[in-house]
Amino acid sequence: MKRTSNIGLIVFLWLILTAININKAFHMDDAFHLEAARWIMENPTQPMMAKINWGDFAALIYEENQPPLLFYCIALFMSFFGADEVFLHLLTAIFCFLALYYFHRIALMLHVAKPKMLLVLFAFNPALVVNQNLMTDVPILAIALSVIYFLLKGKATNQSRYYVLAAISLSIGLLIKYTLLPLVVVIFVAILLSGHYKRLFVLLIPALILLAWSLWNISAFGEAHLAGRGSAGVTWYKIKGFMGTLGSMATFVIVFFYANWPGKINQYIIYGFFSLFVLAVPFVYTGLLPEAKFSALLNYTFMAIGFTLSVLVLKQIAERVMKEKFYYFQSREFFIALSLLGMTAFILLFAPVHATRHILLLIPFLILLGHTYFAKATNAINRLIVVVTIVLGLLLGISDWVYADFYRNASEEIAIPQHHSQTIWSVGHWGWQWYSLEKGWQLYDTNNEASIKKGDFILIPKNISKQHINPALRLDTLNYYTEEPNLLTFFSGKHFASMYNTFADKPAWNLSMQPIDTVFVCRVREKLVK
Repeated sequence: MKRTSNIGLIVFLWLILTAININKAFHMDDAFHLEAARWIMENPTQPMMAKINWGDFAALIYEENQPPLLFYCIALFMSFFGADEVFLHLLTAIFCFLALYYFHRIALMLHVAKPKMLLVLFAFNPALVVNQNLMTDVPILAIALSVIYFLLKGKATNQSRYYVLAAISLSIGLLIKYTLLPLVVVIFVAILLSGHYKRLFVLLIPALILLAWSLWNISAFGEAHLAGRGSAGVTWYKIKGFMGTLGSMATFVIVFFYANWPGKINQYIIYGFFSLFVLAVPFVYTGLLPEAKFSALLNYTFMAIGFTLSVLVLKQIAERVMKEKFYYFQSREFFIALSLLGMTAFILLFAPVHATRHILLLIPFLILLGHTYFAKATNAINRLIVVVTIVLGLLLGISDWVYADFYRNASEEIAIPQHHSQTIWSVGHWGWQWYSLEKGWQLYDTNNEASIKKGDFILIPKNISKQHINPALRLDTLNYYTEEPNLLTFFSGKHFASMYNTFADKPAWNLSMQPIDTVFVCRVREKLVK
């Protein structure tokens, strides 16, 4: 009966998440993945040979960071349903369900006192609600959780087949994104500590898969794709950006704080902190409190939360090691911690920028590590965490839906009286790029500027990643398209897609009454002369 009710909760939460996302406009890297999938539909044996303009000019997708398995999955769905938002988001929904399912199964294996509460916190975390796009993040999240579940199941039952399943699942994940490479080490350590060294053979599965993939790369491009993914480097600026992004999503930090500093006074401090935030909301909305100043304050707060959470997690691990000695390394929590630390290090070393989609991979492990804290916290503290998580998750999820929809609307609403000799050029990437291509507009390419003629039209969004326009190009602005801000976008991640590109000086989300974006309609006054 208990298991049935838990599955019912999983399905209920999954339906809510799917409903939020189901008809969301294609957004951010979705456009890149859709173009790659469309190429694969016509060239299934040459997945990395597609040329996509994701900078100033079209380049081979081999130069990007990820292998193509997700592109094949999208191509399969497109072959049946076309490029339809509803049906393609069902692909994401499948992985979303698996993520919820395996998270809950791990929670039960850890014997957590409040499994349903932890499941709700995971489901409504803003990082999950917002990042249900056609990108790699939800798929590798589901796969990472499945790997850990199978690994813990193998240790609990002493059955080799679960180690095999963990290795197979990991191999699939590595063909979607290399971020899961630290889990190879987790499996290796688990087998070593178990003393069943013969089970190390399971690591041949991901090793052979990556070897075959690399040999194919060498035959086609002269080098292994994996070998070309160098470290982006670790700087203090990047660390601050990572901590700020982590802090912006860590609604559950309250329980870590309260577990380490319990008592009525600290409970009142927590209530006071959230009361001040709630009181600030109408002041920002009405302009009495400047958005820029509040955003800066919010950014410093997020960084402080991120650093505090990191220290408290390390403190928890150190205390367990000191108390339990070698026995801790046999515990299930150790493998949760090892997975968390390994993927955190990988993200810090190799992610070129930080974003909530990277933090998403860490969120379930952080929640699971804090399960004893939730059990000891007061009901009032736990209720506060649940309410804050649900409200923030829904507000940011709906806001991001409207944000994505702006570019879909803009492509439909912009009307240009085009003569047959005139070309419409579109500047900019992300979801706007996909909808521009669907309208039949040409993408601006710095290698093809000579094709731009006098009288052609160029559409230029203001606040997205875009090509560098030749300053010698003379343009007249004829019109523009924008949408007025409203309550649905007030909790905002629209500052240059801050939920997807977060830096030390820019919070992942803030409060904003600025328009989402503006698309300028320009006409070429004079053809470029070279």
